[in-house]
Amino acid sequence: MHDAEADRGSGGGSGGARRGRGGRAGLDAARILEVARTLPPEELTMQAVADRLGVDRKALNYHVSGREGLLELVAANAFETRFVPFAFAADASWEDCCRRFATAVKDSLVDTGALIEYVRFDGPLGTLTLGPADALVERLVAAGFGIADAGRALDVLSLLAMGFARDVVTARRHGRHPQGPYMEEALARPEAAGFHSLRRLVAEGVEIGDEETFRFGLEATVSGLASLLAASAAR
Repeated sequence: MHDAEADRGSGGGSGGARRGRGGRAGLDAARILEVARTLPPEELTMQAVADRLGVDRKALNYHVSGREGLLELVAANAFETRFVPFAFAADASWEDCCRRFATAVKDSLVDTGALIEYVRFDGPLGTLTLGPADALVERLVAAGFGIADAGRALDVLSLLAMGFARDVVTARRHGRHPQGPYMEEALARPEAAGFHSLRRLVAEGVEIGDEETFRFGLEATVSGLASLLAASAAR
């Protein structure tokens, strides 16, 4: 018969009895994370973690605020283990610093896989990236950019890295990025006559989310910044 006393966590019995809440359950965020990391994102729920820990689900609420918080905890850990704060080489050009920063953010996000949508930079992860971000802005200012434009460059590079990483993860999840088949289906409709340039793109097999697209976007950004810097110096 179901043991209501065990469910309330009032006993310290052995076997399958659940333990109590919060600290009394012997829980901490590290232990919750250790178990949560063993579950695929689609199976990661408060109940699944509680079952593996042998505690009442409510005990997790002392450390994690619901499933969303649980996913964010695991996502932050996944990014944190991949993004190692770095220093730019003393002789690195500002262009190479831009490339390295954007590539590091992109690679770390791609490696989080399906958890990418739960990576938040408004907490500890934001602090993790402060060093490289500050160093990049410093290099840009030293190269001649105004502080405001250096900040805008940092923002553009971050958006490029994050957007591309999401495209890569989406493409891997579906076998290819869904936008490709959507375009092919649209062009196959009888009313979609013409559009020769788009048909060329499809025929050439240009895909959203490939590494060449990221390199193109990064080089276009760096070249654009260089042009802006030259124009500013000429004024």
